[in-house]
Order: sequence, then structure tokens, then C-alpha cells
Amino acid sequence: MSDLSCATASKGWVKAGNFSRSNNKKGYTYLLTPSGIEAKARLTIAFLHRKVAEYEQLQQEIEALRQEVHALQQKPAEGRQ
Repeated sequence: MSDLSCATASKGWVKAGNFSRSNNKKGYTYLLTPSGIEAKARLTIAFLHRKVAEYEQLQQEIEALRQEVHALQQKPAEGRQ
């Protein structure tokens, strides 16, 4: 088993048994335990919060750049009159 597999199994997030004795290692799957599902849900929520914050920050930066471009476009027109 990989380090990640062992770590998640030792935390009780997945159940794994007799992997080394299995003849069908490619078909071997893991069963998420209730605590594993809970941990995965917490990680997913934290990830989504970070991505929403990044999105909102980008929206603010885009709006600021639009305003800057608009202001720059107005200056040359005013100077020519």
C-alpha cells in the first residue's frame, strides 16, 4: 500500500484489508468510512470556500482594471479637444 493509503487507513477514513494477498490488485477498491466521508466533506467545503474567495478577489481585480482602462480611454479624448 502507498503511504497515502496507509495514512488514510490508519486514520480510519478508509477500510482496506488483505491487499497483499489479493490476486486482483487492479480491481481493489477502498470503502470510505463515515469518518472518512466526514473528513472528505470538510476538505471539500474548505476547498470551495477558498475558491469562492479567489473568485471574488478576481472579480474585484477585473472591475478595478476595467475602471482603470475606462479612465485611460477618457484622458486622451479630453486632451485633444
